[in-house]
Amino acid sequence: MKGSLPLMLFLLSLYIFGWQKKESRSLSEIIIFGIFNLIKSLITASIRLSVALFNGLRGGLANFSLGRREVVLAPGDRSPQAGQVQDYWDYRGVAEEQELRALFQGVVRLGHYWHPKRGRGRELFLPIELLYRNCAIVGPPGSGKTESIIVPWIKQLLGAGYSVITVDIKGDLYDRLIGDVQKMGVRIWYWNPGDPSRSLCWNWFDEVNFPRDVEAVALSILGRPKPNDPQPFFYERDYRWLRSLVKLVKQAYGQQAKPSLLYEIAGDQRTIRDILNRYPSVKGLSVELSDLLQFAPDEHSRAVSGLLNALHLFNEPSMKRVSERSDFRLPSVGLAPTLLIVGASLADARAGEVLSSVLLNLLFNFIYRRFSPSGSQKAIPLHLIIDEAPRLKERVNFSEILSIARSAKIGICLAMQDIAQLGDVQEQSAILANCLTIIMLKGSSPVSAKYFSERLGQRVDYVVSQNVYQGPFDLFPQSGRGLQTANVPVLREREIMYPPFGNYFAVAQVSPVSNKPFLLELTLP
Repeated sequence: MKGSLPLMLFLLSLYIFGWQKKESRSLSEIIIFGIFNLIKSLITASIRLSVALFNGLRGGLANFSLGRREVVLAPGDRSPQAGQVQDYWDYRGVAEEQELRALFQGVVRLGHYWHPKRGRGRELFLPIELLYRNCAIVGPPGSGKTESIIVPWIKQLLGAGYSVITVDIKGDLYDRLIGDVQKMGVRIWYWNPGDPSRSLCWNWFDEVNFPRDVEAVALSILGRPKPNDPQPFFYERDYRWLRSLVKLVKQAYGQQAKPSLLYEIAGDQRTIRDILNRYPSVKGLSVELSDLLQFAPDEHSRAVSGLLNALHLFNEPSMKRVSERSDFRLPSVGLAPTLLIVGASLADARAGEVLSSVLLNLLFNFIYRRFSPSGSQKAIPLHLIIDEAPRLKERVNFSEILSIARSAKIGICLAMQDIAQLGDVQEQSAILANCLTIIMLKGSSPVSAKYFSERLGQRVDYVVSQNVYQGPFDLFPQSGRGLQTANVPVLREREIMYPPFGNYFAVAQVSPVSNKPFLLELTLP
């Protein structure tokens, strides 16, 4: 019985291969026709396996087996045929090393060029002229923003003789940089109301000298109006009152003006009336403040409650300790190489945002004046490195300052975790359109990768298609190939988010040098 089982299976296979539903055949005809089709099927399978092995070797799939696997495609590689690979990382649109010759020398290090197949290349840099065209660094925590870019760039810029202003959101930059900066002989200014025991003092009233400065202070404290505010009247009223109160304190108190005075007088109608009557130079402000002075005492408290909440931080003891006088002045930053660290810890929330915005907006006004036709253009260039920049977008007009950065000889580097933090698509474009260098670190969000992929645009890809078919009278299968073109992204989102080469990698674009992106291996200390 055991010996007859293989014979029975063989006869059954012959019957299956030899039987046709629409024909009546004798048993001998079924067996003969079955043997013929069985042999034909074995030959067909053999040919298909040979073709697959040949194509696998020709495509460079060294580990080809009966399964499929992932590969990395580099510039010059052909598109894989369907069925050859399980998946592939497509970096055919990145720049070759020689296309980036303008980055072989410069002031700050970008990292090492990385070829998708050959690996590490030479070190790349950003020249000073390209730093004036602004830079955006995007990556999640732990991706290397601080270690490989922010801290090294600060040191390299100071070493080259430039001044650097940076916003410290972690609270550790001063301790990390003070030793190296002092060895360079560069002065370091540290202003951090959250660290009053070590912070220098700076009274921003000393920098308020023009109407634009008053506007800068009001915008920094109140922020921009909310687009969907159902009652914009109250914001507009508070903004007008605050602007008038800043002018009132500055003109009435002169060099004795202090931020804490704003909080003291905003809620006291009697003091405001007394100042208006005592100082002739401020009588013109009585019109702007007339409605503020017409409230009954209890109504006045309710009317100014929002403004008092905004000004309360200037009445904090720690704030008073670092804002009653000025140990440094902003114009001096442009006279000698200086590192100015502005503390804006995430733990301080709104206070950190307001105070850093006040300093940055007043600094930008100084820059506008310095490079106006009547200003002095002999000061040294400035560079701003702002970590967690989206925190300040409601108080600092980044799109405006980025647009004039090059002519003003300042370079601005905005660092962020996610491009989505900048707002909607229009807001993202308004800010990032003026950043001609973009560095996307590994692990960037889908929104960030989508923006960058769309910014890079598309390229033409040549796709080879292979068709296998067998007619009713063909003994062997027939194959044919076709060449088609298709528009595909220069880089897909996955290739941007997760370069499969290591932990500290990035995809960058420096558009004045090449429209193509390139891979970077970041340099860690």
